[in-house]
Amino acid sequence: MATNAPAIRQKIRFSVAEQNRLYQWLLQAGPLLGYSLIKRTTQCRKGGCKCTQGEPHGPFWYLSARVNEKTVYRYLKQSDEEAIAPLCKQYKSFQRHLSELRRQQSQILALCARLRKELLKAGERQWNNRIGRRGS
Repeated sequence: MATNAPAIRQKIRFSVAEQNRLYQWLLQAGPLLGYSLIKRTTQCRKGGCKCTQGEPHGPFWYLSARVNEKTVYRYLKQSDEEAIAPLCKQYKSFQRHLSELRRQQSQILALCARLRKELLKAGERQWNNRIGRRGS
């Protein structure tokens, strides 16, 4: 009876290679800024201001992040947006790669568990064949 072990091993090798590629990307990542860069409009609510008639001020650049389960916004000067944007983008990319790495690790563990089952079955078959030959 054939075993699926060679196919499972090949999948593990592929997943480990992908995992190594992800590690390399993460290790080479540069500075990060753990915020999202967003544009928001504001209302000052001063009597007679255009914002009270539905014409808000802005849009203005803000950095947004979750802190203690609350969204926090930090005003960002427009002149700083160009320098900050790549750091925020790099953070999002880092997070995606980290998430993919976790997925790969989980997949490798699941494949190893399948390989273990297949190898146990193969060992049982081999053992049973030996016992059967001795009894003849």
